[in-house]
Amino acid sequence: MTPSTGRSGSTLREAVDLISLPCDSFRAPPLDLLGDHPLFGGQVAAQALAAASRTVPPDRIAQSVHSYFLQPARPREPVDLRVRRDRDGRRYAWRSVTALQDCEPVLEMSCLFARPKTGADFQAASMPSVPSPGGMDSYPLETIGAGLETTPPDASRLLDLEARFFEDPEPWIGGPPRLWVRIHEPLPDEQIAHACGVIFLSDMSNGLATVPQAGPESRLITLDHTVWLHRPCRADDWLLMDLQPHTTSGGRGFYTGQMFDQQGAHVATLAQDCLFDTPSTGRQIPIA
Repeated sequence: MTPSTGRSGSTLREAVDLISLPCDSFRAPPLDLLGDHPLFGGQVAAQALAAASRTVPPDRIAQSVHSYFLQPARPREPVDLRVRRDRDGRRYAWRSVTALQDCEPVLEMSCLFARPKTGADFQAASMPSVPSPGGMDSYPLETIGAGLETTPPDASRLLDLEARFFEDPEPWIGGPPRLWVRIHEPLPDEQIAHACGVIFLSDMSNGLATVPQAGPESRLITLDHTVWLHRPCRADDWLLMDLQPHTTSGGRGFYTGQMFDQQGAHVATLAQDCLFDTPSTGRQIPIA
């Protein structure tokens, strides 16, 4: 992604406007938008993907990311991103990224890039029949922070996204399992910008879809988050996120999701494993 010349873009563009350091390392300066709240996990994951993309040939596009969130990232400190070039093949490139604060890892990511190739184009999944996002109610983003002691000062600025939602037919789900989402501010045309946008959007689901029997007031803490990017799309245009909870056991919940563009193309698949807790306990769940 081409670095911006200033800090006046959207939150996502600011977040991935990385400073280059020696030896395939990069730094994301603090934005100081969150008060005392930990950094949004999707932001750190998008930064890690942006860092990895700076080390691959320009003809490679992001195919998948596999992230482990090791501990909450502090909002008023920079995030350092160290990239390891695992392999450069004729078609594929593998990268590993460690995100650190004060020399302590907060996220580990592995990602795959590939040279585009033409061929068969088939998808088994069909986009659900849903109303278009125009004219729908906006989802109150502040509810994503409902399990925290205080609400983020400006959740829409914090998350740099818009969401439109449907009626929730399942009372045990903490948020709408199906909704339209997009990055609020326009992104550049570069494919990696929109890949980072999809990664950014995909992690908002841990504040929306809880899992069966977790309880309507539960809040989720991401442990393991994977996204497969199937087709190019614009993350600043509406994408339908369709989430499916699968199982709850041992204080963890697992769900998957699909993302479609407005034309019905299946653009991404996500899977997430989370810890959950009820905010009324006042306990902070340790990540490890």
